[in-house]
Amino acid sequence: DTTKALLHGLEEALILRAGFIAGVFHTWRCEVTLLKVARRYSDEFARHQDEWSGAFDSHRQSFEDELRKAAEHHLSHKEIVRQRVALLIDKWAHGEAEGLKRECLRCWCHYA
Repeated sequence: DTTKALLHGLEEALILRAGFIAGVFHTWRCEVTLLKVARRYSDEFARHQDEWSGAFDSHRQSFEDELRKAAEHHLSHKEIVRQRVALLIDKWAHGEAEGLKRECLRCWCHYA
């Protein structure tokens, strides 16, 4: 009877220890799996981030190019309007032929 009680006590202790060891192993295995998945996700995210950065840089560059072209177009349009106003005022102030000569001379001096 004491042997049976002693064996029963040892069996319960062994089951508790085996359960604890199994729980620790299961927790460790889950942690390792999570770390592997996290590393894989991090690598994939970094790869996608590089692709997105490249796409963003190309979009930013094309936007800057379009903005520069629009600014140049606007400035060239302002310059054309300014030249036409100057020609009109010269023609009005000095007569048709003299105003045209003065504006031609001014434009030639500006580009020369």
